Amino acid sequence: MTTRTTKSRGRGRAPQRRARTTSRRPEPRRVRGGRPVRRGQTGSRFSTPTMIAATAAVLAILAGVGYAAGIFKGVNDVVDVVRHIVYTAPTGNASGLSLPSSVKADLQKIGLAHEKVAITRIEGDGSSSTTIVDLTARTGDSPSDPPITVDTRALPKINDKIAGIETSLNTPATNGSQSLYTGLTRTDFTSVPTIIISTGLDLAAPVDFRSLAWSVPAAEIVDRVKKAGIQPALHGPVTFVTVPTAGSQPQLGQAEKDYRNNTWRDLLLAAGATSVSFIDPDSTTTAVAGPAAAPVATLGMPGTPIKPVTPPHDPKTVTCTIPGSYFVVNTPTLLNPDQTVKDLNDCVTKALTAGATFTLDGWTSYEGPLTSDGKPAVDSPSNRTLSQQRVDAITTLLTTKFGVKEQAITAKVSHGNTDQPYPSDPRSEKNRTVRITYILPGTTPTP
Repeated sequence: MTTRTTKSRGRGRAPQRRARTTSRRPEPRRVRGGRPVRRGQTGSRFSTPTMIAATAAVLAILAGVGYAAGIFKGVNDVVDVVRHIVYTAPTGNASGLSLPSSVKADLQKIGLAHEKVAITRIEGDGSSSTTIVDLTARTGDSPSDPPITVDTRALPKINDKIAGIETSLNTPATNGSQSLYTGLTRTDFTSVPTIIISTGLDLAAPVDFRSLAWSVPAAEIVDRVKKAGIQPALHGPVTFVTVPTAGSQPQLGQAEKDYRNNTWRDLLLAAGATSVSFIDPDSTTTAVAGPAAAPVATLGMPGTPIKPVTPPHDPKTVTCTIPGSYFVVNTPTLLNPDQTVKDLNDCVTKALTAGATFTLDGWTSYEGPLTSDGKPAVDSPSNRTLSQQRVDAITTLLTTKFGVKEQAITAKVSHGNTDQPYPSDPRSEKNRTVRITYILPGTTPTP
């Protein structure tokens, strides 16, 4: 097994290897006696077979030294693999993990086929080192020993090699950072399938998730790296194994996971990947005993029950208000649908028990010119759309998670930035709400 540390290249593209050719045969030169000797001959008293043998021996020695030092890496070894596994050195903010069963099964097949894989480790500063692992099960410990041809005898040895890969994956980082994207630009890729193993939460430019704040569109990030000329050179399909966070890093909600995955999908496709898929590990352990990393702040949610409110003038009407903090900024996507269901449980369960009907209203805050009396001067179409989408999202939640009948929802109104609940401050986040109102049987809602 050999290791090579790759160095950064100017624009992050793999160097092109070109075969050297000659246009014509070299002309022989004449020596004493009129015997033609080609360039490179010395007129030695040693016979040609002896010289060939000696040369071969020297080349063999040099090749052995060169291989041990990684000199010939990239010329023969990197292109002689059928998979490329790339992983970020884990900090204390990552869980220890076992490879997903689908990945293990794939590696077992590779071992039974007597093939090799490349393993690239990316450190926190973006530097990368690549190791070639021959997954072939052999009769002895030497790479020249014959392969074991009986699958049942070969698999235990192959599984030992896979366990060694897992040990490498869980070997802690040397510092508390993560630079997956930079490391990818410093890694040589061929057209074989690539497996990336990482939390995906980079802490360094150009994909620092702390500055992205779960809000910068993926298309904008792709545009940035293209203009800067810093893209990896991928050539085939990519499978991304998402490592769960641990330690001081808060767990990601579904919306945050979606944002992370969408960001990486667009970045990798733009870098040449033919496809990108995401899988979770089958099992994880506690946090890796590595250096602590700076946590990426999550969007967060109140995590408290949404209290039913009964107006004093109308005791048969109850409202439950879902604040904008339950949604990803400027989207109708719920940060954590399961938590939303939990927080709405008291409100909706009481309404269902009473056989009530429901109305839903949605609003947004407002950024723009104001009238002389401090009200929004523009009825923003985009705000209307966003409020409608959020009302629809809560409607789906009520019907799919609580079993509310569609006919029990008698009205859905998207107000946008008009008729705001807090008109004295159109920009207030308190206006970013969806309000559920339920009315007990035999009553009519108060205007």
